[in-house]
Amino acid sequence: PFATFAVVAAAMLPLGPALLVVAAAWLVNQAIGFGCLGYPVDTHTILWGFAIGAAALVATATSTFVLRLLRQTGTPVALGFALVGAYAAYEFVLFAATPILGGAGAFTLTIVRRLGVLSLLWLIGLVAACEVFRLLRSVRRRQMAS
Repeated sequence: PFATFAVVAAAMLPLGPALLVVAAAWLVNQAIGFGCLGYPVDTHTILWGFAIGAAALVATATSTFVLRLLRQTGTPVALGFALVGAYAAYEFVLFAATPILGGAGAFTLTIVRRLGVLSLLWLIGLVAACEVFRLLRSVRRRQMAS
């Protein structure tokens, strides 16, 4: 869910570090795919990998822009709009690669909608995990202070 990772990274970090974090997530994803899942090591697959990486970076930049634009709104609203922007940018970059790499058939409304819902669920889960961690950290700090 690179669009989701892009939103979370953009919400927590300045653009430069957010891009590095998302690039690292992409690199781990590629290492798992080629190293553990047996992705074919051919030009087509490698080029799709780079297209996915580029899409993730564009989604991160888009998230940063949207979050800066909406910094006065409530966080859930800003995160929601950032996800919409990031997901649209991510899918646009991937779709733009299809004339060269093929695969336009994977961009049906059903598939794009399903992946969008999964990205939303990932965002909810990651934000919840961050909030739980933040709350536990503050409780621990209070216990250490007393």
